[in-house]
Amino acid sequence: MKEKKLKVVWLCHFVNDELNDYFGIQLDELSRWMDAFFSIVRGDSRLDIHVVAPNYWTNEDTEVRLRGITYHLYKYHFVNIRKLISFELVFSKERAVQKKIHHIIQEIAPDVIHLFGSENIGYSCGIVPYAKNKNVVISLQGFVNRTQDKVCFPRNIILNYRKRLERKINTAFTVFSLSAIAIQSGEYKKECPNIKKVFELAFPTTIPQYNPDIKKQYDIVFWGRVCVDKGVIDLLQAIALLRKEMKDIRALIIGKVENAAVAQINSCMRSLNLQDSVHFAGFQRNLKEMYELAQQGRIYVLPTHFDGLPGSVREAMFLKIPVITTPVGALPSLNIEKQCIVLSEVGNPEKLGGNIRRLLTDVKLYQELQENAYDKANKVFSNNDILNQLLFMYSQLT
Repeated sequence: MKEKKLKVVWLCHFVNDELNDYFGIQLDELSRWMDAFFSIVRGDSRLDIHVVAPNYWTNEDTEVRLRGITYHLYKYHFVNIRKLISFELVFSKERAVQKKIHHIIQEIAPDVIHLFGSENIGYSCGIVPYAKNKNVVISLQGFVNRTQDKVCFPRNIILNYRKRLERKINTAFTVFSLSAIAIQSGEYKKECPNIKKVFELAFPTTIPQYNPDIKKQYDIVFWGRVCVDKGVIDLLQAIALLRKEMKDIRALIIGKVENAAVAQINSCMRSLNLQDSVHFAGFQRNLKEMYELAQQGRIYVLPTHFDGLPGSVREAMFLKIPVITTPVGALPSLNIEKQCIVLSEVGNPEKLGGNIRRLLTDVKLYQELQENAYDKANKVFSNNDILNQLLFMYSQLT
């Protein structure tokens, strides 16, 4: 007798090449780990995956089935003025987006509902009506409530809404999933006071190819979302301080500058006179070429203000690029057995600059971090167990 497939809703957001090709619209990649999750479950005879996500391509209600996965893409904003989209999502969360998601999920009638991230304006609110359901699990990605960013109007409205939404969800729900390292750190307990069950679920890691022959042309490299909460302003300020004694210091920043950060970053670049020291390479559509570009940097610096266990840190470890980041989320757990990364205080450009200087000049520390981090990455960040982790977790919820 043929076994019945487990029907699972994945509530998330993403942009990938497959949907870009389907719609004939080339958008920048978003939430690459979701595409990796799609690849892991695609073709498995035990799962029927239904992805519920904002339609970033055409902003229309669309259902499409591609290679065994059904995508339920919904109209997520209802005004034509792009600058108002985030505000409208804030003020219409109950009225529009939440109702639309609820209707889609009711039509699917899933065995399990799986939310990826509790802080995202465009989709996380859709989980709220299911607070009493026992078949819901939330994968935690990072805690926006941990950010100490002091942002001005109008960004403060969006940030405060995200914080309230995250608190509401993390308090109302009781079942969560995290990576083994994040579970070990225990940080999630402060944000999820009513937790009853936590499942181990690794986020997929893209494992890049290390190339020792690539010439180092930059002292510092950053890749990922180029925005304030990833610490880009802190990094620029640290570079300006370092340039007083390291006049030839050079940094490479890879990734699209988020719209909300353009003015602030441009102002910072001008006021600190960093045009000759910092190169912005923009978004790199080809992942292999992006990793080759990243390997031109001697150290990877990510002064993030809040995070879980960033994929870019894991990638840098595989690329043998020593990492300087901040003690947020599960990042301190990487140093439990051996020092694998340098941790620098959040929002402190002076200390960040000091740590950069130290790592660029201390050859022994540099080499130790290279080897320790590379060994740790190969030991811990495997994608082999993710499918079994998903199947076990879902079986416990049905």
